[in-house]
Amino acid sequence: MYEQELARFAEALSSLAQNSPDAREALGALGALLDQISGSSSGDGSPPPPAYSGEVVVRDRLNEGYLGSTGGARPDDGEHHEWEPRASVALDLISERCRLKAEACRWSIERRRLLEAGDGYDERVGPRDAELIERARSLENCFAWSLHPQAELPDDEFMEVVAGNYEGLAVVVETMLEVDELTKDRDRQQEAMQMVAAAQSALRQALFDAGRKQRDTDQEDAFHWLKEQTGLRRIYVARHMRLMDPADPLVWEERNKAAERLVEQLSSSAEQSSEAQSHLNRIRYHVDRVDAGDGDLHDWERINETVAALIEECEMQPSDEALCEALELAVDLVPEDFEPGAPLRLALSETEAWLDTFEDEDEESDDLEDEETGGEQDEATMTDEEESVTPGAEENAA
Repeated sequence: MYEQELARFAEALSSLAQNSPDAREALGALGALLDQISGSSSGDGSPPPPAYSGEVVVRDRLNEGYLGSTGGARPDDGEHHEWEPRASVALDLISERCRLKAEACRWSIERRRLLEAGDGYDERVGPRDAELIERARSLENCFAWSLHPQAELPDDEFMEVVAGNYEGLAVVVETMLEVDELTKDRDRQQEAMQMVAAAQSALRQALFDAGRKQRDTDQEDAFHWLKEQTGLRRIYVARHMRLMDPADPLVWEERNKAAERLVEQLSSSAEQSSEAQSHLNRIRYHVDRVDAGDGDLHDWERINETVAALIEECEMQPSDEALCEALELAVDLVPEDFEPGAPLRLALSETEAWLDTFEDEDEESDDLEDEETGGEQDEATMTDEEESVTPGAEENAA
């Protein structure tokens, strides 16, 4: 009647032993003591054989085909933020493990249906179990808990919620990786990190609502990745980083769609930026030809077409400094027999205004310099005048 509780206790001990050599040694001593109490010693006062040490018993009990390569989930003490990982876990590993767990959760729904229908375990269920378990073993610290024979699973509807939240965490960490690749914009990074915070919080809540008492490796690794990165990047994540502020596990599909929209927006922006840069390079090439005296009407036609594409298709403002810099050498070189289109006329006008700002700055600088120089001259003149009247003043005083 206590088999499930003992299994959970064994998982906790296994995790503890993996993280601490001292704990492994203590478990060995505990195993020897338990063997003596249960009468399994040889009776001659000699210690029990090593195969019965606490560490080996716990490990063998847990690794009957239902754990991954380094054990299972950690025990839940209600203070998941106090646990520190041994090393920062890569987001792509979290994504891979979460997708496998989501797949295992959905398979457990089908698995239960097949077993209730009396379908042969050996023909359909067993091979699929073995495949998922083997894949879990190939990943670091991955536990396909939903396939454990002693696992208490919620109903099919909520099991799909759990699977969806594993999938949701995978989606948002993949989004975070793409955001970091596409942009250095801190607002976008903050937006993606807030999505990670919501997804890991919702997963934790989903597991709790499902009656899962053990702590989940991927939820905790995502949480600690956030704590580390918010500190390094100095980015504040306002929500879902506290136990008392859980995210709703039922809206995982909406979170997935929001993450996908963010990536689409950034990808579109990056593509548009690349296209705009290509247009600017083309303008500079033809303007350089014009400035060097090698240009002709063909160059002006290309400039005209490319400026129109920048303004109308890439939505670049005619006053954009990059466009003004590209056109500045051509402002006074438009041939009389060439009629610029409206976008180019506007861009050339904005370029002239942009160039005028530099002339105004030079004039202001010259005026300031003249004022300073004039002040120095006045001071020097005053000093000379004071020196010229000083002897008279002394005579008058005498």
